[in-house]
Amino acid sequence: MNGDKIFKNTLKTIYVPRGASSAYESLKGKHGISADVVISEI
Repeated sequence: MNGDKIFKNTLKTIYVPRGASSAYESLKGKHGISADVVISEI
């Protein structure tokens, strides 16, 4: 199995600390993070 693709498209939501969503939004579509993942602050 290819480790780079084993979890491809399985991440739907990333929960981040309040105030950090813009930093994580900039990662969408990079580093294996899907462009359609939802960034949600907690």
